[in-house]
Amino acid sequence: MIIKVPTAITQDKSGIMWFGTQDGLVRFDGYNFTRFTHSVDDPTSIADNYIFSLWAAPDGKLWVGTDLGGVSVY
Repeated sequence: MIIKVPTAITQDKSGIMWFGTQDGLVRFDGYNFTRFTHSVDDPTSIADNYIFSLWAAPDGKLWVGTDLGGVSVY
């Protein structure tokens, strides 16, 4: 998997690293990278692939600020 230069980085309370890029959201659990992207057919996917901000809230939710799609919360 090719990962573009991160535009945002955060770590959640369980130690998972999250990277926002111009091509989606990337999760690193210490062993594997998983990329999440917007899908027109999946309303639960992130709102847009261009991620410009991330915040791991104390309650365990991940807030993802996108360029054109607004904010997604997981």
